[in-house]
Amino acid sequence: MYAGEVLALTVSAIFFKSILLVGYTGLFILATDLLVVFYEEPVLKQTFEKAYEDYCAWVRRWMPAMKRQNKNSS
Repeated sequence: MYAGEVLALTVSAIFFKSILLVGYTGLFILATDLLVVFYEEPVLKQTFEKAYEDYCAWVRRWMPAMKRQNKNSS
């Protein structure tokens, strides 16, 4: 959802040639990152414990990995 909103704001800023929307997009990215790091992730770690830690080992926070590596492979 957050990535979709950033994309929509970015496209809107380009379409309307609005520096104000560029600034708003930057603030949205900063606020979203702070929300995720300081609220959502700790709550998920507390709620799901080991399962969430395993998930975090496989998935990056914002950008998808091009290639996953199996932790059990040589």
